[in-house]
Amino acid sequence: MTCQRCGAAGAELGECPFCHRQLCVECYDADQDYPCRLAPIVQRNEAIRALHMKVPEIAERFALSPRQVWRVLSE
Repeated sequence: MTCQRCGAAGAELGECPFCHRQLCVECYDADQDYPCRLAPIVQRNEAIRALHMKVPEIAERFALSPRQVWRVLSE
């Protein structure tokens, strides 16, 4: 099997407990700061900033509270 992050073939693999991908030892050690969780949040925040909708509509669309939407928009 190959690492689902870097593509290293034949490496010793382990399952990430957060995203459940098969990662080699180097990628697994690098993932300890939760980048598998961070990347989707960054993408979500960019999508929120790109929308031209009212805050309650954005909150409903992303299943967030209006306060969380305001935090993203104020960054």
